[in-house]
Amino acid sequence: MSKERFTKAQSRDRAPAAEAQRYYGEAFGVRRREELAESMAEWAELSEEEQSFAVAHLVYLGVQQAGRVERLLEEVRDLVEEGIEDLPDDVVVPELVEEVPPPPVLEVVTPEAVVPEGGEPEVPDDAA
Repeated sequence: MSKERFTKAQSRDRAPAAEAQRYYGEAFGVRRREELAESMAEWAELSEEEQSFAVAHLVYLGVQQAGRVERLLEEVRDLVEEGIEDLPDDVVVPELVEEVPPPPVLEVVTPEAVVPEGGEPEVPDDAA
C-alpha cells in the first residue's frame, strides 16, 4: 500500500471528534483571550462560503460523532442486559427504563386562594 493511500485510509478511520480537532483545533481550541481575538479576526477574514462550509463540516462531524456514541451506548446496554440474565436468582435488579415518564402536573396555588380553617379566603389589601 502506498504512503498516500495509507494516509487516506487512516484519515477515513479517525473518530469524527479527532477530525474536528485536527481541522479546527488550532482555531477553536484557544485558551487565552488574545488567542481568541486572533481566531475571531481570522474567521472574519474568511469568505461567507468558507465560513458556511466550516460550519456545515463541524455539524457533519458532530452528527457522525453522535452516531458513534449512540452505537457505543447500545453496545453497553446489550452487555448490561446480557449480564443481568447471568446473575444469580437472589440478586434483584430493577428493570431498565425504556421511556422516561412525563413529570407530574403541579397545581399552582396563589395566595388569594388560601383559606384559613373555618374562615373566609384571605384577600391581600392591595388586591381589593
